[in-house]
Amino acid sequence: MADAALRSSSGLPSGTMTFLFTDIEGSTGRWERQTEAMAALARHDALLRAAIHQHAGHVVKTMGDAFHPAFARAPDALAAAFSRWWPGSSCATSSKANGR
Repeated sequence: MADAALRSSSGLPSGTMTFLFTDIEGSTGRWERQTEAMAALARHDALLRAAIHQHAGHVVKTMGDAFHPAFARAPDALAAAFSRWWPGSSCATSSKANGR
């Protein structure tokens, strides 16, 4: 199936989708104890949004440091996850980045 068939008219994935859920474990307590560490949250969000976008994902919802993106293809969701935590990894290459 062509990638265009996997997207609705709004550009969001449709049909069978893959969801990725992220969260920084224990962050609420950490932010309460170390408010200066909140600056790291903006960097985290920027990196995660870039990885999601780079691998054809769409952010459905955020809450605090948690992200809920949707992808039309499972390999793209995996690539986004791997590229966020293991940049440059061979696992961080999605089919879109390879031109497939």
